[in-house]
Amino acid sequence: MEIKIYIDVLFFTNFIFDYLLLWLTGLLCRSSSATFPRLFSAACVGALYATLMFFLPVSFLYALPCKLLIGILMVALTFRPRRIRLLVQYACIFYTVSAFLGGAAFSFFYFSGSSGTFGAVLRNGSMYINIPTYQLLLLAIFCMPIVRFAFFCGKKMLQNAQKTTELSVEYEGKALRLHGFYDSGNRLQEAASGKSVIIAQWNRAKHFFPDCRHPEDVKGLIPIPFHTLTEDGLLYAFLPDAIYILKKHTKIQTETVYIGLIDRTFDHHQNWDAILPHDFEGENHYETKPTSKTADFS
Repeated sequence: MEIKIYIDVLFFTNFIFDYLLLWLTGLLCRSSSATFPRLFSAACVGALYATLMFFLPVSFLYALPCKLLIGILMVALTFRPRRIRLLVQYACIFYTVSAFLGGAAFSFFYFSGSSGTFGAVLRNGSMYINIPTYQLLLLAIFCMPIVRFAFFCGKKMLQNAQKTTELSVEYEGKALRLHGFYDSGNRLQEAASGKSVIIAQWNRAKHFFPDCRHPEDVKGLIPIPFHTLTEDGLLYAFLPDAIYILKKHTKIQTETVYIGLIDRTFDHHQNWDAILPHDFEGENHYETKPTSKTADFS
């Protein structure tokens, strides 16, 4: 099948891809210097190079050193780093993103067999896709908010993971590791002693009670009423022998508080499986900032 190559389509296709790659690099680097004029000019340089590389039979144009230099030039035009170290860092991230997305695109065309449908041609390392420019532009505009939302969700997950404290709970000769999330809304206390309560998932803490299927089946646990925005209820708590904060290769013993058990999953991403009280001693060790989040077991 003969495929006609249109220079404007080749240029604009590579312009869109280069713009997206530089934009994604800016998101990963959290750089505010990637403004639209800089992205536009750098993407033009990349698109012009890809167009020349596709048509001109000049070997040095598609040699690896020339490709590296063009990529570094595009990064320099976009981010204007003041130090060589930053330039190398941006360039490495740019090439990593390019390799990832380029491999994904190549795999898509290879396994789906859609290269013939779109008229995709790869020559001298430059790809031509025979797709109407307005469709490509609409696709890019549609994808950018989705990518930004994915980055936002990933950032929130990472922030939640960084707010956790790893604990070791010892009880009757057994030890259990918990990842506790500090929550300023958790103000539960055991009424008689006034001790605070760490709320733990039953599916993690049942390690201490292998013969019981539910927290209420364990004899000797203390019922503690709780209140959230959505419900009122009871959780069952026990006082462990010791609680340690695990920090790198050290164990820091902290105040022994009650462990309340509830048969719920707190974090579906499994970054944490316990809710720490507002006055937990480990908050000072880890310099964790309080949050306004209210304890919610839904």
